Amino acid sequence: SLSLRSEPVEGGVHRVTATMRNDGFLPTYITAHAKARQLVRDLHLDIEFDGLTLIDGKAHDRVDHLDGLANHSIPPYPAHMNHGRTRGNLLERHWLVRGSGVAKATWRGDRIGRHEATLEI
Repeated sequence: SLSLRSEPVEGGVHRVTATMRNDGFLPTYITAHAKARQLVRDLHLDIEFDGLTLIDGKAHDRVDHLDGLANHSIPPYPAHMNHGRTRGNLLERHWLVRGSGVAKATWRGDRIGRHEATLEI
């Protein structure tokens, strides 16, 4: 699943956060063998801003594969200790934007399909 949230920073600037979560039993890379041999294609996160100005962050980015609930033995570490992940099945990306408008994110990949989220700021 994909969700968006925002929080004000200062002076009309907001931090937009996308949270990608794999609620499936299997990881998005299906097997460790496929991941190690690079047999699975990358996942992508794209975000568009209508009426908002992007100050910091990439509008189009490759993102890591996520573990599934079968791999859920990873304890919850603080996000800053694990490159934005709070657990192996979660991943976050952040952007700074100015103004008011709409943010629309798309998370896509061969094994996960296409997930979309929209947020009005």
